This record gives sequence, C-alpha cells and structure tokens, in this order.
Amino acid sequence: ISGSRAAFVSKVVPLASDDDVQLVVERAAGNAFLLEELIRCVAEGRGELPATALAVVQARLDALDADGRRALRAASVFGTTFWRGSVQQLLGAGPAASEIDRCLDALAAGELITPHGVSRLAGDREFGFRHVLVREAAYASLDDPDRRLGHRTAGAWLATHGATSAMVLAGHFD
Repeated sequence: ISGSRAAFVSKVVPLASDDDVQLVVERAAGNAFLLEELIRCVAEGRGELPATALAVVQARLDALDADGRRALRAASVFGTTFWRGSVQQLLGAGPAASEIDRCLDALAAGELITPHGVSRLAGDREFGFRHVLVREAAYASLDDPDRRLGHRTAGAWLATHGATSAMVLAGHFD
C-alpha cells in the first residue's frame, strides 16, 4: 500500500524527489488529510516538512495574509460552524462586509473552510472548517484574553441570531 501512496504522491507532485515522496508517505501514516497537506507543502516548496498534522496546518495558516488569519481566528471561536455575520461581529467595526466576503471566499478557495449549501440562519452565509485541525490551529493562535472576549461576543451574537441551545450559549458565556 505504501508503494501505491508513493506513486500517487509522485503523480501529484512530479518534481518531488524520491526522498520527499517517501517522507510524505511516512509522515502521513495513512491519514488522508495529512497526506494532502504534506503534498501541498512539497508542491509549494516550503522546505522542511512539519512533523505533526497540527504543525502542517499551522504552517499553512502562517502563510496567509493578516486578514485571512484574523478571519479564521474569529471563526474558530464559534467551533466548527460559523457565519459571515459572526466573523464580522468578532472582527468589530474595522472591515466592511465586502472585505469579510473576500476573506472568506479566499479561505474557501484555499480549502481551509467550506461554504455550506444551506444556512441555519436566514440571510447569512454559513461555513464550516474543512477539517477540525484547521479550526484547532486557528483557535490555538488566540491568547486567553482574546478567547474570553471572543466567546462573550460569540455568545451574545448567537443569542441575538436565534441560537436556542442552552449548552452552546452557556459554553460561550462560561
């Protein structure tokens, strides 16, 4: 099986050395998400391959522009699902709605988030993190004061936008 994975990596990244291909296959250890992210690292010529899945994702987030990183951090406060309006609320009065849309569209094009076809909130675009590791890496980049403020703001936003789960709201307000 690892031979077929190596052949796959070689086809996807034809200029990769045999050593890089072997390293990608070994580090992925059968994890399809990690395999894809490591292939992306090699294809983008990022040099040293990160050793863990979280490090791979963090390296991708570090390569984003500042607006993209801020939008992902804001979205991460909500969990794995969030809305354009929720990101805008957490980012404050700074960016315009069109700028938030541009950031979210770029993050979706970069396969970090995925737009949901149907939103649970009428009139607002709903998104999800493509993988829980993307959300975890973004959330881990927040310091404690930003997390506390973010969760209070998120709880208030959800309460005014029809969230009915007491557990979800309590989790943010706690």
